[in-house]
Amino acid sequence: MRCRLQERDANGLPVIVLLAYFLITWMETFPIIAFQSLVNDDLKMNLSSISSFYAVTYLPWMWKPLFGWISDTLPIGGYHRVPYISATAFGCAVFHAVTALFVRSVPYLFLATFCREICNAFLQLMVGTFLVDVARRNVANSAALQASANAAKWAGTLVA
Repeated sequence: MRCRLQERDANGLPVIVLLAYFLITWMETFPIIAFQSLVNDDLKMNLSSISSFYAVTYLPWMWKPLFGWISDTLPIGGYHRVPYISATAFGCAVFHAVTALFVRSVPYLFLATFCREICNAFLQLMVGTFLVDVARRNVANSAALQASANAAKWAGTLVA
């Protein structure tokens, strides 16, 4: 049985996918000021440490081909995208909470952010491939699908 949000659509794209794009972008944009305060004011990281921090925490974004292979070859309950979207979205939320509640040192910041970025990179790939899967079924409407997804992303940034 399908969820009511999956049944509604905008240009052929389920509203739940638009909501996912909106929330992903909001999740990345909203905590920026608080995160900068944590790094600069609370943990007093120097520029060298900040540079190393971003170099390390962006590594999972290079692993997207691996994440795609995992979802394509290891379906969960017969599904290739939705269970991974759910699990990685939950992981992002958990590691945001861990950062806010428990990170009080640079090594823990590295660890929590690295884990969150693994979830975030995997999540963005899964939502993107879900969009591709929908566009493949409706090629004539693929530009409108992409435009709807981009509008949802921009709205997430604007609201944050």
